[in-house]
Amino acid sequence: MCCDADAGDGIVLEDGNIVELVRRRSGGGTVFHDLGNVNYSVLCPPADFDRNKHAEMVVRALRGLGATAARVNERHDIVIDSPASNSSAMEEEDKSTAQIRTFKISGSAYKLTRQRSLHHGTCLLTSPNLGAVGRFLRSPAEPYIKARGVASVRSPIRNVGISPLSFQMAVVDEFQAMYEELGADNVSAELVSLSEAQEVPELMKGYEELRSQEWLYTQTPQFTLSTHPTADDPRPRPALPAYLPQDFRAEITVRHGQITAVSGGCLPESLVSSYLHEISDWRSEVDDERVGRWLNELLGVGVRSSSDNEGE
Repeated sequence: MCCDADAGDGIVLEDGNIVELVRRRSGGGTVFHDLGNVNYSVLCPPADFDRNKHAEMVVRALRGLGATAARVNERHDIVIDSPASNSSAMEEEDKSTAQIRTFKISGSAYKLTRQRSLHHGTCLLTSPNLGAVGRFLRSPAEPYIKARGVASVRSPIRNVGISPLSFQMAVVDEFQAMYEELGADNVSAELVSLSEAQEVPELMKGYEELRSQEWLYTQTPQFTLSTHPTADDPRPRPALPAYLPQDFRAEITVRHGQITAVSGGCLPESLVSSYLHEISDWRSEVDDERVGRWLNELLGVGVRSSSDNEGE
């Protein structure tokens, strides 16, 4: 997700700003992005690709700026080990082990093809929105959904406390130093302005594709939303709201953004072939207003009252 006041698809905040939904080519877990969270990308030949190579490069940059506890973990994320604030309350012999907390400051995602490898990375530097991240990454629909994609692994997060400009300069320096040491010639930084990028047809074609609703919603993995345990998803489900019909059970399967199957009371067969993102109010799509209200709340669409936001 990306903070953008001019976004066309996203969540409208109380202050009128919009958190835009975007989808990158490299897949991976969801990221909340704002101006205090710098993103970097590295393209390289497949033969030179290593999941830790450029993460370690970023760690060297962070350590050079004073974040000496930064390291790459076993998941190829960049983390910082930090002493817990209540260490004085522990016995002296426990402090070396029990009082260290690990915070994720950078995640990575990858796309590998025959001709090139792409490494996307983030770095939380000075984000003012850390307290709001959970609101956007924890969907109320999650307990009811079984997807074929790879599930995200949640981790505690924190800011590094380094200015974005300092970080950018340090990473560029480390990139140049690393590739010069590896024997590359004429390693230098080149700034490409927005106006220059807009003159490159291939870049603009990719930009427009990534902004399209087809890319955002119709190339996603299959998932099933069910109100009850199933053979494919035996997890217990949260209790349904008391206002729903007592015998209400439902199952909706979506593939490439399109509803392919529905079952259960109040869900008409006419929903099949509908695109999920095009449904603006479930109350007009189902046979019971109460079910439509619940699906609106669950999926974040339709008319919502101010009380729907309580408890966040």
